Amino acid sequence: MNISLVEQLKSVTSLEDAQLGADILGYFDAASRDEAHDLILSLFTMLSKDRGITRAFLARRTGKSPEQITRLLSAPGNWTLETFTHLALAMGYKPKHALERIADMRQSNEHHPPVSRALLDDPNPPHPSIGAPAKIDLRDIPRSPPPAFRVIQSGEFELASA
Repeated sequence: MNISLVEQLKSVTSLEDAQLGADILGYFDAASRDEAHDLILSLFTMLSKDRGITRAFLARRTGKSPEQITRLLSAPGNWTLETFTHLALAMGYKPKHALERIADMRQSNEHHPPVSRALLDDPNPPHPSIGAPAKIDLRDIPRSPPPAFRVIQSGEFELASA
């Protein structure tokens, strides 16, 4: 059975006593891993320009080989919370975590109201060519651009608000 992304998100926000589907769990696992990777990569890029840190420096600080650091910075494939923490600490930062209610998340097509209304099962689409929402495969959703971050104090950072 093919369930739309909107229906899957509704199941997450409902807090019903029902198991979450593997697709939605996988989607948010990958999104969290991508966010952590983008944050570390942005921090590394900034510090390499400002302070001259290198992959070799991170390798020495974490006890990993330079090749491992290159792989970790290239893609978030098998990142864990420990990977995120170790790389942040190696660059002199303490990870700071935040949670966002799914119900409060900004719609990805907010700047395209007709598409957002179609995705939200609007019974009165603004244009006849925008009928009922198509079934959405989570693998077809493009990744968002890397998140911005800001330094809170020396040694702390967080994702910037949209």
